[in-house]
Amino acid sequence: MRRIILLTAVLLAAAACGSKTERVGFRDELTGNEVWQLSQKDSALMAYFEVQAFTYDDSYCVFKSNRDGQWKLYASAIKDGRVTKLSDRVVNGTYSIYSTGDEVVFADGKIIYAVNVATHRERVLFDAPMLIPEPSISINALFTEDGDYTAITARDNDSSYIYRLRISTGEAHKVYSSKEGFSHPMINPMHPELITLVPKPDKRAQYDLPKEERARGLLLNVDEGSVKPFVMSEKYYRATHETWTK
Repeated sequence: MRRIILLTAVLLAAAACGSKTERVGFRDELTGNEVWQLSQKDSALMAYFEVQAFTYDDSYCVFKSNRDGQWKLYASAIKDGRVTKLSDRVVNGTYSIYSTGDEVVFADGKIIYAVNVATHRERVLFDAPMLIPEPSISINALFTEDGDYTAITARDNDSSYIYRLRISTGEAHKVYSSKEGFSHPMINPMHPELITLVPKPDKRAQYDLPKEERARGLLLNVDEGSVKPFVMSEKYYRATHETWTK
């Protein structure tokens, strides 16, 4: 039977973070499917739809929780629902299962880490402080299929920037800047030269403008140095929630 995994945010007192079962199962009256609530604790968040929360062997589901006052990563074992803390590092932004299939990737400050979900062994995936001068970065944890490239956002008081990182060589290249800002930089899984982003301000409802100026996203081609409207919709329609697929 297909299982739907549901992680709800339940505000309760923080408890000890040892390995123990937190999962509650029940049957959805509308669909008849078995539903799992993975956490009975405090505010807890699953990864956004565009990234991966499950290890490739479906042994664990990773979620973010602030049960001890800071956002950290935890894993729920699919077999028995036992929850363990993966790291004491504070998660800066989102996270995703890495292309290795058994590691979760996240940023703490300006360093990107990979932690093995089963063993909790940690390694530095990318050391950004010496390469990126801006005071803060955030990642959406999307990588190319081979795990070698990703796009991250850096910010200072004046602008927001996109850096394309290459993991194998430790290179960081600034490939885009904007004073108005943007969100959701997403690298193409097969073509590391292509990155989409959502520009600010949001003009999708300004229907007097041509659809090119109301585009939900922009397509950045790093090799060409070009930026073009991407994901456009007709008048009185608005595109949203784009992602890449193979």
